[in-house]
Amino acid sequence: MYKILIVDDDLEILKLMKTALEMKNYRVDIMNKVSVPLRLTDFQGFDLILLDIMMPNIEGTDICHAIRNQISTPIMFVSAKDSEEDIINGLNVGGDDYMVKPFSLKQLTAKVEAHLKREERKKKATDEFNNIRRDSGPVTFYLEEKQVLINGQIVRLTSREYWITNDIWHNDSNLV
Repeated sequence: MYKILIVDDDLEILKLMKTALEMKNYRVDIMNKVSVPLRLTDFQGFDLILLDIMMPNIEGTDICHAIRNQISTPIMFVSAKDSEEDIINGLNVGGDDYMVKPFSLKQLTAKVEAHLKREERKKKATDEFNNIRRDSGPVTFYLEEKQVLINGQIVRLTSREYWITNDIWHNDSNLV
């Protein structure tokens, strides 16, 4: 089940978005007050963050800017600020998308689903890459090419040596 964080100071909007997303079977946490200084742990462990910009004690763009280097979770701004400059600023500070209030619940859920699908494709591509390349310290296995590199240098192995090395690595990656 996907986990979504909604950050907004308007309790009615929080309830509306939470209900709409829970009806789509998402787990939704809400935050209507943001502690300053920010605690990174408040924003970790989510698959998507929906973030208002105009908050009473800190701007949403400041939150995004502060957490973006430590959190790769997609961040979608949902804000009443609707100028082109506001939207561009939201995207430039690290936002992945921007939605202007008032908004359609259908559009909100469609955008949420699109972001989650994109993240799922990204995770799948990473997993597939990890299935063809394995790294362990200075040793890299290219499984499709059946090559082993140590510190970036190809190590010439017979087919049998490769399979023995690969087998050892798979059984106990701490040995390599």
